[in-house]
Amino acid sequence: IGLGIPAEPLFRSRSNKLETPYEAAIERYEKVIKIQDIPEVHFHLGHCYYMVEQFDYAISNYVAALKSVKNTRHDYYFYLACALIAAGRTKDSLKCYKAAIKLKKNKNEYYYHLANAYYLSKKYKKTLIALEKFSKMENENPSQHKITKKDVDYLMFKTYSSMPTIDYEKCSNLINSLIQEEPNNVEYLDCLASLQEKTNKTKEAIDTYKKIIVNQ
Repeated sequence: IGLGIPAEPLFRSRSNKLETPYEAAIERYEKVIKIQDIPEVHFHLGHCYYMVEQFDYAISNYVAALKSVKNTRHDYYFYLACALIAAGRTKDSLKCYKAAIKLKKNKNEYYYHLANAYYLSKKYKKTLIALEKFSKMENENPSQHKITKKDVDYLMFKTYSSMPTIDYEKCSNLINSLIQEEPNNVEYLDCLASLQEKTNKTKEAIDTYKKIIVNQ
């Protein structure tokens, strides 16, 4: 189309205000849509609105793109699901991730994102099933994406530590493995300290909190 395609919005931190020309791109895309309703333009316009954190507009454009192609694009469903997650509409995102997977079953990363949506919905058993599926697919046929083993292990830790009956040994192994790779990661250390408190390891928890203070 020649209007400039924005970068993919996945994993963008809301606090990371990037100085990119998304507002200008939005203006250009909106002008094109007034002249001709093109699915790809709605799709990229959705990306732009996502990047400036106008999630409702992002969602409406992804939906418009999907309708224009009669709900046949797995990637449109996937990015719509990501926008729904960002907007706090987790239940709706689950439907879209499932639709994306139905259309493209061999897209490994879709299962990881589905697992994350299950986790946010507090459906922990389904989270673990989706993570197991993702890991199995990665072992059999690795694909290019931004998801790391640390991402998987951390989501697994959060899931196990949120279940009604907590497997403290499994949680401890997961979080300690993550800390070995990133010893100064405050988020990981905070999880470890919380776990230590729950298992009455007060002295260890105090030492971990001291590490957090040093690294903040």
